[in-house]
Amino acid sequence: MGTSIPRRENELNVSGQGAIKTYTLTPEELAAIQPKPIPKSHSTPLGFRTKVKNTNPEEVRSDMPKIKKEDYLELRVKGSSRKDAAKKLGTSKQSLETYWFGKWGIKSDASEEVEIARYKELRTEKRQEVPANQLATEIKSETSTPPAPIEPEKTTPAQKQIEVIPSLPVQLTQEQADALRLVLQIKQPDEIVLHHSSTFIVTRERWLDALDPLNDLSMDEMIRALYFGFEAVKTPDELLLQEFENAEARFGAHSGVAFRTGLQIAADILGHKVEGVNG
Repeated sequence: MGTSIPRRENELNVSGQGAIKTYTLTPEELAAIQPKPIPKSHSTPLGFRTKVKNTNPEEVRSDMPKIKKEDYLELRVKGSSRKDAAKKLGTSKQSLETYWFGKWGIKSDASEEVEIARYKELRTEKRQEVPANQLATEIKSETSTPPAPIEPEKTTPAQKQIEVIPSLPVQLTQEQADALRLVLQIKQPDEIVLHHSSTFIVTRERWLDALDPLNDLSMDEMIRALYFGFEAVKTPDELLLQEFENAEARFGAHSGVAFRTGLQIAADILGHKVEGVNG
C-alpha cells in the first residue's frame, strides 16, 4: 500500500491541539515499574577491553625505565648511534623517539644535533675546570684501553664481480634522448621514475607532446638511463640517410653519385623506404 497524500482542505479544518490531561500513578503502578534486582542466573555479556593511551607526557608507566637526558647525550657524544644508545639505556629506539624525545624537547633530528653540540661544549667547559693532575689521570685512563681492530668488510665473489662491471650508458634514439633531456630540466630522476612507473602500472597514461618518445622506454631502460647515463644512437634509417647525404663529400662528385645510386637500389631490393633516400 502506498503513502497517502495529504489534502490541504483537511489541514485547514484542524481546530488546534486538544486539552492536556494529567495522571498520577498509583503506588501499585509505581512498584511495577521500579528496577528489579538482577537474578543470579544472569550472565555478564561478552565485552572487549580497550587499552587507554596515556596522553599525558608527564605520567610515566611504572615499568618504563627512567632515562636521563644527560646519559643519552653522553653516549651520543662518545659515538653511539641512536639505536645503540637506547639499548645501553635499557629501552627501545621507538620508545626513545616517541616518548623521551618529546619529554626532553627534541622535536627533530636537527634539534637533536643541536642538543648534542651544546652538551659537548658544556662537557668541554667542565673538563677545563678540572685540575690538571686529575685531567691527566682521566686522559690516561681513556687512552689505556687500545682501540678494537677494524675488521675488513667481507665481500662475496659475486659482489666483487659486480663492483668491476662498468656501467655503460643506455643507447636511446635521438628523439628519446632529446625528450629525456627536456624532462630532466623540470623534474628530478626519482620523480621521473615515479611518473614513468605510474604511466605503465597505475594509471596507464602516456607521456604527451614532445615527451611522447619516452613511452617506448621500459622501466629498466628508464632507470638505467637516469642513473647510469644515456647517449643518442642513430637508427638504421638515420644512418642510411647520413651516408646518402655525405656520399659526395666522402667519394667525390662522380663516385658519390654511383654510391648514392647503389644505396637506393639496395633499399628498393629490401623493400624498405627511407625518406630522403628512396622514399
